[in-house]
Amino acid sequence: MVARLKLAGRVLVTLSVLALALVGARRLWIHYNLEPWTRDGRVRADIAQVSPDVSGLVTEVRVTNNQVVNKDDVLFVLDRPRFELALHQAEASVAAIAVALAQARRENERNRNLKDLATTEQVEEGQSKVDQLIAQLNSARAAGCREAQLGSHHHSGAG
Repeated sequence: MVARLKLAGRVLVTLSVLALALVGARRLWIHYNLEPWTRDGRVRADIAQVSPDVSGLVTEVRVTNNQVVNKDDVLFVLDRPRFELALHQAEASVAAIAVALAQARRENERNRNLKDLATTEQVEEGQSKVDQLIAQLNSARAAGCREAQLGSHHHSGAG
């Protein structure tokens, strides 16, 4: 019986030491790998992802590894022709929707002037088409303004 108690005591002590070692190893791993620090302050991220508002080929990188950057510093420059293409596409979209809207307004006016010859459904559909095209035109104009703004500032800054 005494031998069993001694064996159980040894096992209990061994398991306790092993549990303490595991807890200590985990705390050290967290301390050095998940929460790195310096005397100057804590590090929140080893690598920060940076991306521009639009995609494009990087034509120039204006920073070096481990360089300190400040807010609004230019980090890289993107390919200018892509911005110009996007702007031209936005302008073409605005023009196409404007033409469709003019046609829809003419059809809607014609249906309204036909009075009894056009059904109420046709008049409502015509007005609905005009309203939808107005919304599309406003959206396309906003996209064009955004492209123009991004095209005038085709680099990405820190911040």
